[in-house]
Amino acid sequence: METNNSSKFDFDAHARAAVEEYQLLQPVYFKFAEKIRDILFDAIPKECSIHSIQARAKELTSFGRKACKPHKEDPTSPRYPNPLVDLTDLSGVRVITFVPNDLKEVEACIRSEFDVEWHQDVGEVRFLEGRFGYKSIHFLIKLRDDRFDLSEYLRFKGLIAEIQIRTVMQHAWAEIEHDIRYKASQIPTELEQRFNALAGMLEIADREFQAIQDEDAQYRARIEISMQDELVQTQIDISAESPSEAISDLDEADSHDDEEDVGLGLPEIDPEEMEPTPSLARTLITLKRFAEATQVYSRMILLHPHITTLYSGRAKARFLAGDRALAIEDIEYVLSKLPRDPGATYLKELIEKGPIRQPKQYPNQTLDMSWKGQEFLREGKGEDAFQAYSAAQAKGTNFFFSQINKAMACILIKDSEGADYFLDQLRLYAETTPTLINVTALRGLCACLRKKGVASARNRLADQLTDCPEYRYDKSPLLDLETGLLKRDGLISDCIAQFFEILREFRGDSDPVEDWDNNA
Repeated sequence: METNNSSKFDFDAHARAAVEEYQLLQPVYFKFAEKIRDILFDAIPKECSIHSIQARAKELTSFGRKACKPHKEDPTSPRYPNPLVDLTDLSGVRVITFVPNDLKEVEACIRSEFDVEWHQDVGEVRFLEGRFGYKSIHFLIKLRDDRFDLSEYLRFKGLIAEIQIRTVMQHAWAEIEHDIRYKASQIPTELEQRFNALAGMLEIADREFQAIQDEDAQYRARIEISMQDELVQTQIDISAESPSEAISDLDEADSHDDEEDVGLGLPEIDPEEMEPTPSLARTLITLKRFAEATQVYSRMILLHPHITTLYSGRAKARFLAGDRALAIEDIEYVLSKLPRDPGATYLKELIEKGPIRQPKQYPNQTLDMSWKGQEFLREGKGEDAFQAYSAAQAKGTNFFFSQINKAMACILIKDSEGADYFLDQLRLYAETTPTLINVTALRGLCACLRKKGVASARNRLADQLTDCPEYRYDKSPLLDLETGLLKRDGLISDCIAQFFEILREFRGDSDPVEDWDNNA
């Protein structure tokens, strides 16, 4: 039986015509991919560990192969009748991360910056099918309408691009597997099985890399938090050396009660033009500018060469800035002055060997230190209270309550920056609890010391107390802080006293703030 060849679809001619048309438009698709790449470069948080962001327009040969594919259900018809419309990966962007957790951050950026037409997690699909192999998250996106208000984006209106996100491990597997499949139309079953087994091994490697990164981040965070302990102690030591420069003088500011602490422009500070103080070092550390914090420490050491906490602090700043050798040099100097100092010994081992399991502590030891800290707090001895609370934390006291305790000690010595820093480390839930009320009250006391944002802090505290009728001030550690402030200063300022009055007398049936003026 003869076949009527004239009725057959000419796939080659179809592909040639499509390729000729695409060749003219390929530069536009490449520019589109570059624009998407640039948007992602700006949008992805700097904290994400990104290996690379690649942009490409589909190659002509690859486009031609796809354009001439027959339809799966009807081999006499083309799969893509209009390839320039039907093919959605003509512009492609690939984001490669180092570890799996950053994939979620990238995915969130894609959803916030573009209109997502389609999304698929290929790895999840394979997992549900009980298979290993290729893993990647795919998106088809368009530019959001608001971008077309800018002329540079108008030429890309209506275009669709594909974005793939995967880890370095997933990318390595995919590239090698693609290379082998490209060279052979079919690979032996045994090699297929070995590829799948390798995919499982790389998934384990991905998880291990993530675990290592998480542990390293926690390790560095612990060092960064401990630097704040050092800075508070340094302020205490400097005040002891120079009584005229008491800590209470560090928080002088004009009274602008209704202003919040916003727009301070901290990233614009130039440490070389400023007096080297613990406050400046703390600001730079908060901004992760560790190299500049190291320089501030060095300048403070020239002014106060006998304060060993400055050397410990500089050691930590140097380590976080990437200079392990000089960090060890600073620690060894501290140990030459204080050979049995447990903090310096532990820090040296921590920097040299990494996270170390601390020996198990007996609960009564940490409890005794915490109670001692509370006793010092009631006596108005903020410096001693801070040291006791820090020692208790080093021995294993709960992190959450250690931060609150240290914040109270800082308020007692008029160090609002230190108190704010320790409170900033707490992860609080939206539900109003007695602990949240204590933290809010401490924030209000810091506002009094700064003389900024006091009225809003008062009202916030009153609102929370309305939602928490079970709060009991006589059971709160802030009662000891109030006692300590009276013991230390003899008289509590009106601003601070009003916060304690709210805690003591508020019952939710009246507004205790309404009759107060707005002066700090």
